[in-house]
Amino acid sequence: MSSRTFSRKKLDDQTLSDLLWAAYGTNAKGTRTIPTAKNQQNMRLYVVLKEGAYLYDGKKHQLDLITKDNLLPLFEEQDFMKDVPLVLVFATDAKDKWGELDAGASYQNVGLFAASKGLVAVVRGYFDMKGVAKGLKLKVGYKPTISMAVGSNI
Repeated sequence: MSSRTFSRKKLDDQTLSDLLWAAYGTNAKGTRTIPTAKNQQNMRLYVVLKEGAYLYDGKKHQLDLITKDNLLPLFEEQDFMKDVPLVLVFATDAKDKWGELDAGASYQNVGLFAASKGLVAVVRGYFDMKGVAKGLKLKVGYKPTISMAVGSNI
């Protein structure tokens, strides 16, 4: 279920780690936690927090700093977004006609994980896409396909 009521409470490191693994990590067999169309694995998962934005490296299970800038205001076109502690951005190769499927599989895993942990989430396409692409320093040819707000319920 989608929610538009979020607490400002930041997710603890272990919960964030588990959530990212579910979203686009690598399992014990060395394959992704989601199916990817034609196994191309072209999607990129970005983590936007107040203290900065990161690219999630699912093979190493680590966050690589992109910027220390707070990019959360780029997602605040709707009032309920002002309290969101975490936004995930699913970026895909614009030439990959299957990239949206990968993003969908990933955000479905996040939604299921969030529900299992008592967290709330909402998938969103309404945000400053050009500003986000610039702020995240997206690789040429990639576009922010969809975003997802995740947090604790009030």
